[in-house]
Amino acid sequence: MFALFSRRVAFHGSSARTVLVEHLENRQLLSVSSIAADVLSIDSRPPMAAEATSIVRIRGTFTGKYVIGGKKEPLVFDVTKCTHTGHFTGTVTFTLGSKNYPATLKGVIHSNLHLDITFSGDGFSGSMTGIASHTGGSFAGDYTVTGGLNTTGTYKAAKA
Repeated sequence: MFALFSRRVAFHGSSARTVLVEHLENRQLLSVSSIAADVLSIDSRPPMAAEATSIVRIRGTFTGKYVIGGKKEPLVFDVTKCTHTGHFTGTVTFTLGSKNYPATLKGVIHSNLHLDITFSGDGFSGSMTGIASHTGGSFAGDYTVTGGLNTTGTYKAAKA
């Protein structure tokens, strides 16, 4: 009914001691001595270092193309600010034929290089998702525009 086992435990700065621990089976533990409490709270595993994550910062002018109606049209991103958390702001200009459609943009690049961008211009707005290169020198993905252009498609841009 009573099962005892012993364990040698070394406390910080002291020699090893043998501690007797009794299995309680179906009984409840009503109290614990301070020595046993110390033994139960010691974690012998080394502390794990926090995983380092770094955010690729994208900043500057990126030129590329977006596909609309099966045709590739020019696209220019001008990212003026990118924080240490990956949030960025700037402008994006869609060109359709000879007409430019500028918009302000807000976005975030995540540690896995995924991008989420929203933009808004005169009479239109939209969103973009995508993936950046490991250096932040290019990115590509899908876009959706509502309002003046009302379209969806793909885009790709690289540092100018």
